[in-house]
Formats: sequence, structure tokens, C-alpha cells
Amino acid sequence: SAMWKFAKKLVGDMEHKVACVQRETECTEEEYIEEPMLCIYSAHDSTLIGLLCVLQLEQPESWPEYGSYLKAELIQEEIDGGAVQHWVRFSLNGQLLRSTWMRDDESNEPAEMVPLSKLSDMIHDEHDIYCEQTGSKLFTWKNGALVHTKSQ
Repeated sequence: SAMWKFAKKLVGDMEHKVACVQRETECTEEEYIEEPMLCIYSAHDSTLIGLLCVLQLEQPESWPEYGSYLKAELIQEEIDGGAVQHWVRFSLNGQLLRSTWMRDDESNEPAEMVPLSKLSDMIHDEHDIYCEQTGSKLFTWKNGALVHTKSQ
């Protein structure tokens, strides 16, 4: 599906940025080629909704208007001992969109940010997608394709 490929590109670009920042600290100034701090993708309103579904984010209260934007922020958190954790936070037209597949450890509410590594696993790895209302399996993401359960 095109939405999964778009999500895979989005996550891949974030992973590439993380790798470039890590290389920056290891390279001399002459070796380092600066990566952009902002990536912009253009899409229609229906594509935005499809992408929200693939990323398993909360749906907006109303259909995105003309000129709407989905913001995916890559956030680096420094952890004890010099290690870093990378998080992704999504918003549509400034409204925070929480994850429907990941819960906050303390509140058990949908997570406001997801670790980039877990988002990458969700996009790249084989997994099943279930109906929120019934809990039944709808699709399987396998070998870069979305397969309807009934067609397996």
C-alpha cells in the first residue's frame, strides 16, 4: 500500500537523520555534510488521514481542511551515562495526536510520544492490525505489503 511506503520513507528519513547526527560527532568538519533539520512532504487531505491510520494515531475531530499539515517531530532525549533516546511526536494542525498502539507506562493513556525504534519496528517488521471495536485481525503487514486477512 502507498501509505505504508510513505510511512516507511518518513521513518527511514528520521533514522537517517539520527545516523547523520551520530556521524557528525565522529567526523571532522571537512567530512561532515549537514543534513536538513526540516523535511517537508506534500500530500492531499485523504493522504493525511491514510497516514494517520498507518501510523496508528488518534483520528482528528474533523476532516483536515485545505492547507492542513501533519508535523512529525524527532526529539532527542539525553539519558544517564551519555546515552540518547529518540522519540517521535505527531500533531495535525497543532493538535497533538497520541498513539493508539502504545500506552504511557504511568497513566495507561495513549502515548503522546513513541520511541523511534518502536515506530521503526512497527513500520518495518511483520505484524498484525486489529479492529479497535471487535479485536479481530484485519490485515497483516508482511514483506512490505499490507495483506487482507481473508485473502491469506
